[in-house]
Parts: sequence; structure tokens; C-alpha cells
Amino acid sequence: FLSAPVKGSVGASTDISYNMEDGLKTGNGKLSIKGLSARYGDKEGLDLALLEVDGLAFSQKDNRAEATGVKLSKGDISMSRETDGSISLLSLLKKNQTVTSQSKSENGVIKPPAVSEPKKDTKPVAWSLKRFQIDRLNASFTDKSREGNPLFTLKNSQLTLTGLKGPKFAPAGLKFSSTFNKETPLKASGELTPLPFRYKGELSVGRLHIRDFEDY
Repeated sequence: FLSAPVKGSVGASTDISYNMEDGLKTGNGKLSIKGLSARYGDKEGLDLALLEVDGLAFSQKDNRAEATGVKLSKGDISMSRETDGSISLLSLLKKNQTVTSQSKSENGVIKPPAVSEPKKDTKPVAWSLKRFQIDRLNASFTDKSREGNPLFTLKNSQLTLTGLKGPKFAPAGLKFSSTFNKETPLKASGELTPLPFRYKGELSVGRLHIRDFEDY
């Protein structure tokens, strides 16, 4: 699935049980990835000191998955928009192979594509995540589709989302702080709904340099 190797050390543990009445059930799941690293694009990449997931649980009977927390700690990520409009980070994924609508048998006769049976409607998995955190993340974005290749950075970003639920989204608590480019502090706190997108809260932007956007 990936066009370049991903490095890191993975540790995982969980409790698993199964019976005919309740099906598969897991609990007390933990996952940690240390030193996560990947390269893509033109000397760009992702480096993350630690990714932690705690309190993983799944119930087949209830069709429900949940986690207590997900935390990304101390990382750097760089990406760019290429001249053709593509995003360099997506180059880490291999392109899908072209699937033809017709295929030939051994004697060269064209056969129609196989028709699959319609899938039965299944209830989507209900999920919840109590807390999602990003701690000390630096990010940079270069727009190569513009003359001068304007560069934008976020430094020492901190993000906390609480009360995430699905498949029907509800307002989640949001706290965010970062420094844009050299000296523009960004802060936000309030409630965020992913779909349909809504934000209710406070947003603070200080000392924003207008010339950073003159290419636009």
C-alpha cells in the first residue's frame, strides 16, 4: 500500500474473549509506536517521537468500538502542493492499479465482468474517543504551484479534542494553540462538529503579517 518504507517500533496488548452468544470482545487494548518516520516527496517527511492509544475496546455483539485516548507527541511533518496541484504527503500511498471492465479468456474471447452479489445492509459501527491530543507538533507547507514557493509553518502546536463520537457526529470540545510562521500566535477554544462542519467558540490571531500571503 505504501510507496516508501515506514520506520518505527510497535508495541501492542489487549484482552480478547469469544463465545457463541456475544461473539468477539476485546478490552484494555494499548498501542504504542515509537520513532515513527516516513519519507516522501522532495526531501519531505514525517517524524513522530511517540504515538499512544489507550483503552481500546470492541464488542461484536453491540457493534461498538471505543478508546480512552489517542496522543501524538513531539513531531515534525513537512508537505507541499506540487506544480500539478497534488499533495506530496499523498505520494506515500501507491496509486491504485487500473481495473478494466472486460477481461479475456485464454483463447482471446472477451468475457463480461463478473457480477457480485449485492451486499446486505449492515449497521455501522458505533465508536467513541474520549480524548485526542497532539503535543508539540511542528508542521510546514510549501506551495510550489505559486511563484516563489511560499512557505507556511506551524510551530509547537497543541491540540485537544474531547468527546468524539460516531457515526452521528456530536459537538466535541476543542482547545488549540500554535505559532504561525515566525510570530503569529493562534488560539482557539470551543465546540467543533466535523459533519456538517460547525464551530462555536473563540478564535484569537495576533500579529498576522499580510505580506506572507502576497503571492495570493
